[in-house]
Amino acid sequence: MSKNCIITIAAISLQILTPLAAQAQVSPGGAFKIPTEKQDQPTETRAALTGGRVPIMPSRANTSGYCCSLVDIGIDGKPKKIKIEYCSAKVFKKPTKRSTKGYVFNPAVKNGEPIAIQGQPMITSYHLVDEEGRYIPDVAHRTLVDGKPDFDVNRLCNAVPIS
Repeated sequence: MSKNCIITIAAISLQILTPLAAQAQVSPGGAFKIPTEKQDQPTETRAALTGGRVPIMPSRANTSGYCCSLVDIGIDGKPKKIKIEYCSAKVFKKPTKRSTKGYVFNPAVKNGEPIAIQGQPMITSYHLVDEEGRYIPDVAHRTLVDGKPDFDVNRLCNAVPIS
């Protein structure tokens, strides 16, 4: 089976979902940048992702999958601490952590000043398709809804304990 990989990344906070796959411009080196006009605005409770490193589909992966993380973001917009809360398969944990370390954010803002934020929920999803372009779901089929891929952060990450 040949593997084709489509990576999507999404950030969530306070029920706000920002899918980046359609917005990001990816360079040949694997870095992505979200065009300024497509970027979310940071709030007092949420930093806004602006770019970073695209996660790489692990060569050992034989299904699609995802990881739910909590990320502490500094006033400089860089991740300070990354806690992987759950991965649908162990194989996705290292590439998720590696790519998340390279993310760049517009930091959260309070009274016009950047502030650090702790525990911003993130999901990193990995889409695997076969040589005919058919989606290969995760083992538990949690990423399938009505037969179609669905990486809804609330549905997938809120179902796992986040402390």
